[in-house]
Amino acid sequence: MSRKYARESAFRLLYGFCVAEKADPVLREAFKSAPDMTADDATYFDRLTDGVAEKYDELAEAVKNATEGYAFERIYTIDRALLLLAAYELKHCPDVGAAVIVDEAVGLADQYSAEKSASFVNGVLAKLIPVLRPVGTDT
Repeated sequence: MSRKYARESAFRLLYGFCVAEKADPVLREAFKSAPDMTADDATYFDRLTDGVAEKYDELAEAVKNATEGYAFERIYTIDRALLLLAAYELKHCPDVGAAVIVDEAVGLADQYSAEKSASFVNGVLAKLIPVLRPVGTDT
């Protein structure tokens, strides 16, 4: 099963959450009813979006600690959404390899964010991996 579509859709919904500072149930349902969203994708999409919402404070704190010198609120909104999503996957989705999570987050940053965002996201995630995915817990 490819989780790429579910992950990208979750990122896009989380970006909206970061901008509006509230959940948008209409947008959530629109993503879930998209023609390309399989049942497995929808399940993973729910796991990611619900998980980030539930663990938001924990994830935000981890990202803040990994971004010394950057105020969390000043991180590009796109990058913040990507970092929260990837942090959730690193901590709570041990069935997904850390390299896959980082690669997908960096690819989405390259596609959707500013020119230097991919390297910023990569650097922050490199700091988060040992904290959120201790040695021996990666698949």
